Amino acid sequence: MLIDHSKLSQIEIFHHASEKELDLLSQASVIKTFVSGNMVVSEGEPATHVYFILSGTCIVQLNGKAGKEIIIKDLHKGDCFGELSALSNSRR
Repeated sequence: MLIDHSKLSQIEIFHHASEKELDLLSQASVIKTFVSGNMVVSEGEPATHVYFILSGTCIVQLNGKAGKEIIIKDLHKGDCFGELSALSNSRR
């Protein structure tokens, strides 16, 4: 399902986008739903997408020493992630 303009315009970095820009973004975007507790991306995988949180929350975590999970950041509606590796064409 494509993202409509009203959802895109709620994301802070797109607040000042024109209708034409929002239309292009909408055509290149897909809504995906993830179940709570499921992993969205893994460290080291190829970066193919940038993710924008339209609702809900997620956490960014790393596996530390002895397998202990370390929470790096909490993300909320309007936040994005995956942009750095996707734009630099590098692994996550």
